[in-house]
Amino acid sequence: MAAYWSTQEQSLRPACVLTPSSAPEISVALKALAGSCRFAVKSGGHIAQAGAANIRDGVTMDLRDLNHSSISPDRSTVTIGPGLRWGQVYTMLAAYGLAVPGGRSAEVGVGGYLLGGGSSYFIDHGFGCDNVVAYEVVLASGAVLNVTAHAHVDLFRALKGGSSNFGIVTSITVRTFKLNGIWGGNTFYQAEPTVEEQQLKAFNDFAGNQEYDTNAAVQMSISFSPSLGIVFVNQPFYALPQVNPAALRKSPSPEVASIQTKAEGLNQLDRRPGK
Repeated sequence: MAAYWSTQEQSLRPACVLTPSSAPEISVALKALAGSCRFAVKSGGHIAQAGAANIRDGVTMDLRDLNHSSISPDRSTVTIGPGLRWGQVYTMLAAYGLAVPGGRSAEVGVGGYLLGGGSSYFIDHGFGCDNVVAYEVVLASGAVLNVTAHAHVDLFRALKGGSSNFGIVTSITVRTFKLNGIWGGNTFYQAEPTVEEQQLKAFNDFAGNQEYDTNAAVQMSISFSPSLGIVFVNQPFYALPQVNPAALRKSPSPEVASIQTKAEGLNQLDRRPGK
């Protein structure tokens, strides 16, 4: 249960956990479970609310063993299993100088992210689901389908944001693009009246810039710690290996010296000090 990101999900205790490693195994499980037993499906388990990828007194199907990956001969697509986390995908693709629009944290799971739509830092490439070209999916009947823009078209569209409501996806093929490096990291600011005002104004100015650089992005989170109080956690990101780019100098984290944990590759995103 510790594999879940949120305490709410960790608190649920299923009666049984299945760890299938193939579409045929999931097909057998669904034929047995459908209509007779409540069940949940887990990829990375990074959604906060209880019941999103876990269940109390039912069956949780954990897809962690569906962790395959392969690049097409022309390197234009990569096929990945929903049990992978984005850090694993980014590490594999980096060896080829490639990337895909994936999670903004290396710990996010592939399955839930792509089936939920998927916001990435690569704005020019749209949502993560916009880059999916094929799914392998197991229906409630146990049938295994290969779903594309030309086969089972309605289901292809429904899976781009439909989560696990239309079947259990066992493999996803995504378009790749060339990437030679990034720049970014994490910055942390303890909230004080002047800091809070500066942070919110800087974020507003960055987001409202009429000459917006689509390589630049900032994710701002406002968190609470019992020991520190309110903390601003910012993740500045630039989709090129350019240190302290001009587009980020007016962001909430403008100084390279203030970045406590640096990221020079996608697999390093969302690292915290000491990790």
